[in-house]
Amino acid sequence: MKNFFANRLYIIFMDFTQTLKNIIMDCLTAPIEKHTIQFFYNTNPADPDNKPIPLGSGVLLKKNKNSYIVTAAHVVEDFKEKHIGVYTTKKDFFELGTVCKCTEIDDLVKSSLDIAIWYIEPEIANDIAPNDWWYDIKDCLPNHMESDKSKYFIYGHPAKKTEIIDDTKAIIQYPFKFFTRGYSTSPHAKNAHFNPKYNLLLEFHKKKIADTKTGKRQVAPNPYGISGCGLWYLDRMKYRLVGIMTEWKNPTDNIPAFMATKIDYIIEAIIHLDKNMMAKYNND
Repeated sequence: MKNFFANRLYIIFMDFTQTLKNIIMDCLTAPIEKHTIQFFYNTNPADPDNKPIPLGSGVLLKKNKNSYIVTAAHVVEDFKEKHIGVYTTKKDFFELGTVCKCTEIDDLVKSSLDIAIWYIEPEIANDIAPNDWWYDIKDCLPNHMESDKSKYFIYGHPAKKTEIIDDTKAIIQYPFKFFTRGYSTSPHAKNAHFNPKYNLLLEFHKKKIADTKTGKRQVAPNPYGISGCGLWYLDRMKYRLVGIMTEWKNPTDNIPAFMATKIDYIIEAIIHLDKNMMAKYNND
């Protein structure tokens, strides 16, 4: 009988501990959903029979009063930036137009960076998302050295987990979110084509992903479509943006990992763009 009660108490304690962990993690990661946006390809938004095509993910960023959307360059490369956009809070499709900064991915260094950035006019930014959904770049964490002891969170929108309802054209998103750790110190990482100056490597075993709620093992969805989402470092009770997700390494290098572009180079590009915008407004 004594063992029975001891076991029951242990189970109750473990359930309570898991519940408490879930509450803490929910509080920590819930804002990341708001900082993340999905890209679509839509050739004719006015046509009710036209179906948008999900492309990739992005992050809403801001510096001073200026707003920017960042993604991976390869998300927009094939479409030459035409008909690529996001849906606003009013459910309208907004075509983003020409990117302000885009690396080309046929060059070795540029492919390591793989970033695209749009400047968003203030009145449009308010339609796309409320001000507190735009993550301030001063809260990013540059010069970050990834580690297998550190905890990271990835939240993106796989294309095959986005449903477009035929009659209403309503968009139902089933985001892919999971915790991971650094991978560059793994002995298998030597097979990866990546540049540690520009990139971070994160562990991703497609068939061994832990459910963020229960911790139980599950099979991840096809990750195509999460390119461009943020890599978030969980720093005690804070979340810090350290990179932009760019590549799933299993198909190319046959290793269980994702690659990200370090946030340093996005910050550098945005600071440069921000100066240009400030100069433009002062001249106007």
